[in-house]
Amino acid sequence: MGFHDFNSEEEFNLQEEYSNLIINKLDTPDEKKIKDAEQIIDELGKKYVEGVSLDKYENLFSSLNAFLNKYRTDSDEVISMSRNERDQLFGYSISMYKEYERIYQSLVFNFELSQEEWHFIENVLNKKLKYNGQELFNYWQLRVDFLDPTSEQFKELPKEIPGIVVSTSVKNMILLSHLLMMHEENGNTKSFYYFKDILFEIASMTKLFNAYGVMSERLSKMFNEWINALNAIDNYNDETTRINDMVESEVEEVVTEQIEDVETK
Repeated sequence: MGFHDFNSEEEFNLQEEYSNLIINKLDTPDEKKIKDAEQIIDELGKKYVEGVSLDKYENLFSSLNAFLNKYRTDSDEVISMSRNERDQLFGYSISMYKEYERIYQSLVFNFELSQEEWHFIENVLNKKLKYNGQELFNYWQLRVDFLDPTSEQFKELPKEIPGIVVSTSVKNMILLSHLLMMHEENGNTKSFYYFKDILFEIASMTKLFNAYGVMSERLSKMFNEWINALNAIDNYNDETTRINDMVESEVEEVVTEQIEDVETK
């Protein structure tokens, strides 16, 4: 983005230069990154994220954004609150944001696998690969969380059913991809195409999770800016200071109530 050269003799047109600034600002890397993430989520979200998990995420993501807009720190509603009311608002917002982070980190993904693809995964991981100490740990973790439960599902699956959708975490998908990358397969064979399709599906799910991560980063930045602005109203230095002060205040309130009870008796 270029600015006017004030050392030159050229006339400075403020309106034109400002308009160019706004246009260029819309194309900043951060904004482009967000737009790309939104597009990926629109295209892949409903395909790969399990329905209940997706609804929980979208509802809370939307609600948290609406919360930050409703309780803007420059609004008359927030400014006119008592300090205690802003403490309550702060506590509620922290709980709400932590729940959003929990739901985001625990998104459940749908991994569609044919019987042939599953047998390929099972054969490669259980019979073909060799593991050092670290990789053995990764394999065993994947086996407990993904391989054994999925194996039970396929054992009960009738042969005439081509495959199933397995619900799992992105962590399992990353571990699976990592271990499969240690495998080699000759081209133009059935196994090669199973190998390719499995890795492509995992790559799509990882891409989607990263897109949700971009949206989470933006929301985190907005939330932290809101917290800082809320703290500034009451002259708090940071979030920890406010939390500690709230705890001391609550303890003092309880002690006062106990003293009053004793005096009454």
